[in-house]
Amino acid sequence: VRWASAGHGQPKRALVVATVLAALLTYMPEMLLFAGATALAPPTDGAYYLDVAVGSMGCEACQHHVRRVLLGSSGVVDALVAGTEEQGVARMLVQPRWGLDLAAIARRVNDSGFEMDEAAAKVADAGAPLGPPSPRA
Repeated sequence: VRWASAGHGQPKRALVVATVLAALLTYMPEMLLFAGATALAPPTDGAYYLDVAVGSMGCEACQHHVRRVLLGSSGVVDALVAGTEEQGVARMLVQPRWGLDLAAIARRVNDSGFEMDEAAAKVADAGAPLGPPSPRA
């Protein structure tokens, strides 16, 4: 209907340009892959789990906040936070090739009002599923 009602000149040209632009943007990921570009996210092979003690988490909202901080950090693929105020633990699936910087992550968590010591990070079982961290002894 709009095509038939378009007059001569500019309105018809604007409609064609908008249609072509929409088609290009829709198929851009496929065109990039076809041209030899890599996927948008780097591969996760070589990622491993780290368990880090996190203190001062008194409720589930605190755990959720710490998880969001971790997920927003470079090098963290996934994270799970569990525990109590005294014995909180963050299990992170990390990829060093993504710019992992534990000191920067600890600063961000500490600036959020929680206690995290990157020196206490321990490599978890590489084959362990991302689930609740094992309780600390």
